[in-house]
Amino acid sequence: MARPSADIDADLARWTATISHIGKAMEGLSQDPGYLRLKAQLRLGALSGVTRSRGSAAVDAAEQLWMLYLKLDQQLSEAIELRRSNNPFGRDERLARIDTILTGRAIALPAEANLATMTLSAASDRMASFAEVFAVMQNAFATVRDIVLAAHRVWSQSGLLDGYRARIAALETEATELGCARPLSISDAAGLLARFETAIDADPIGLDDAGKAIAALLGKADAMLASARADQAAAQTLLAKAEVQLAEISLSYARTVKLRSERLAKIRDPAPSSAPPSDPAVELRPWLATLARTFAEKRPTAVLKGLQSWAIQAAKSAGELAAIEEEDKRLLDVRQDLRGRFSALTAKAEARAAQGRLAPETASLFQQARALLFGTATPLPDAVALLRRCETL
Repeated sequence: MARPSADIDADLARWTATISHIGKAMEGLSQDPGYLRLKAQLRLGALSGVTRSRGSAAVDAAEQLWMLYLKLDQQLSEAIELRRSNNPFGRDERLARIDTILTGRAIALPAEANLATMTLSAASDRMASFAEVFAVMQNAFATVRDIVLAAHRVWSQSGLLDGYRARIAALETEATELGCARPLSISDAAGLLARFETAIDADPIGLDDAGKAIAALLGKADAMLASARADQAAAQTLLAKAEVQLAEISLSYARTVKLRSERLAKIRDPAPSSAPPSDPAVELRPWLATLARTFAEKRPTAVLKGLQSWAIQAAKSAGELAAIEEEDKRLLDVRQDLRGRFSALTAKAEARAAQGRLAPETASLFQQARALLFGTATPLPDAVALLRRCETL
């Protein structure tokens, strides 16, 4: 059953507008500078790589698009001419023919399903409707447009590779500053970039693949430099900590010397088991200065290795000083404690003496204890024994 004439007229108007738009789009594509350059260089054999294969497919597809457009336009022109007729005879047959043109399978499509890879010599193997042809053309046009834009974008942007150049230069500079061997992948990336720069006119679309390869090489270089960065940061941090540790050792040595002097002045017995060591900073300070110079020479790995030995020696010296300081302070605290206990006993003895109850022998013991505890140098064992006798009286 034939469709109403109003529906047929609506379809005819819609397809008239659609095919007109297709024509304008095709005309715009054929006059696009990128497409014209791609087509010209392809015919001159001046394309290579990805651009040659994809560019060839795009140009072939554009030619096929034109052919399909002309077929659509031809069929549409027939339908429009039939609709213009005012002859009342054969009106239903004309409407049926128009409907067949607009909705039936009246146009031959090439054998390949993907129009972007068609060749002009491809054979036709199926008939298609306006809607089916339009769908195929729409997908193919998008593919051709994307290929043309990809090539034109590179051709029109001379600074597209500047980012890669800057990254390569930055990594080279960093490798020098870190004092480490320049990763080979930096040279590989620079070589790939140089090769691509010479072929950019012939293979602009290849920039995407080349860019990914360059980015991967630079990523590999960055990962290799990350270890050197970590060594440098660790060396810098440990050098700063070593400076603080050296200052603490110097303060500890000063306290140890002072306490030893005080012990020798106030305690005669027991005698020190060992003399204080010489100032560890005399050895540690120039050693640390040498490591700092090594760091300035951009040799962080050597610094880290040297700091391990320095830290061992520094810890040993700090431990020795701490042990001596602890021993001397303990004995001085013992003497101070004995003197405090003696002062408490003296108060009790003075009270008993005021009452006339302090025996001469007891008074003599207190005099001896006072002489030991408040004399120039105390023999602690004797003072302890004598103080215990005083506490029993």
